Amino acid sequence: MNKVKFRGLELDVQFARYGNGRVAITLIDMNGEYGPEPYCVASVNIPAAQCLDNHTYIKDWSENEGVQKALVDAGIISLTGVIVHTGFVSSHLVEILVPIKMK
Repeated sequence: MNKVKFRGLELDVQFARYGNGRVAITLIDMNGEYGPEPYCVASVNIPAAQCLDNHTYIKDWSENEGVQKALVDAGIISLTGVIVHTGFVSSHLVEILVPIKMK
């Protein structure tokens, strides 16, 4: 299982698919109060933007601020240099560097 340190916690990285087939990344707190529980969804689905199968967009604002750096530091993703502006925020297109095993 891939792990990432974010906000002082060691979290498991889980992959799933959005309804349009794109990859979603969720961080799971395995030591939650009632057992394993989702900590945050690190990705964002932007249907109007192009995205290859082993890529996704990262939500690195609001309550997720810093999640992109944590995922890069853990070797889970790498930045592609592509940025998509959506509403009042911008999202980086990232390549997923680890095998994508769906839950």
